[in-house]
Amino acid sequence: MANKTSSFTKSNSEVFSPNRLSVDGASKFLQAKVLDLSHNQISDNGAASISESLKHNSSLTMLNFSHNQITDVGVLYLSDSLKYNSSLAALGLSHNKISDDGASLISESLEHNTSLAVLDLSYNQISDNGAASISESLKHNSSLTMLNFSQNKITDVGVLYLSDSLKYNSSLAALGLSHNKISDDGASLISESLEHNTSLAVLDLSHNQITDFGASEILKSLKCNTSLILLNLEGNKISDCKMSLILCELDINKDSVKCAQKKNSRNPLLALRYKKNINIGQFEKKYLK
Repeated sequence: MANKTSSFTKSNSEVFSPNRLSVDGASKFLQAKVLDLSHNQISDNGAASISESLKHNSSLTMLNFSHNQITDVGVLYLSDSLKYNSSLAALGLSHNKISDDGASLISESLEHNTSLAVLDLSYNQISDNGAASISESLKHNSSLTMLNFSQNKITDVGVLYLSDSLKYNSSLAALGLSHNKISDDGASLISESLEHNTSLAVLDLSHNQITDFGASEILKSLKCNTSLILLNLEGNKISDCKMSLILCELDINKDSVKCAQKKNSRNPLLALRYKKNINIGQFEKKYLK
């Protein structure tokens, strides 16, 4: 327990994970800067109550709602609060029951919110339509630097919309797409976006359905892309030879490149720490393991 929450035990932080904290109890601690409510019984009613408080809160910067059985109903209230809140910088919603409808609601809030920098939507039920909704907001949003879509139901169709948004977005630095259903066609689409994008530093495509053909397409884009410093392709069907070529291109890109292979695959997005102008601090240690 101590090790799991150590990054949240500093001053102005409250940790209630795992517990069975009531909604009223949680609301009392919204004056903290960091609030970890994961593994509680918050559900949609709790999310609604806390969201109402968030509209007027100006101190909370990090909120972890993971493992709380929150559905699209709870997201309706959360997304509404994000239109008014201007202090929250990191929101964890992993391991919930959020579908495409919830992703669409979050997308609407991202078009109004200017403070949220980190959004973790991993381990939910988001498919291509949800990816399309959030992709549209990414074309206009300039605050989000990290987006985690890992362990959802996104295919090449969703990647089509995401890759298109990357051609316009200039703030997103890390994108997690591991454990989805992305094939060589999706890899080719991502390759096209990398030729235009200048902000993405970390891309996690591990455990998808990419082969040497898709890897070759990405390799072509790396010859003109200068921002990507870490690319995780572990768990695909890519040969060692092709991976070596990709590593060479990444080394040319950045002397400090860290490629997430087995020894570093637990958290490839932690490579953000190597990009000096990005500091996601405690949140990246807690939410993206």
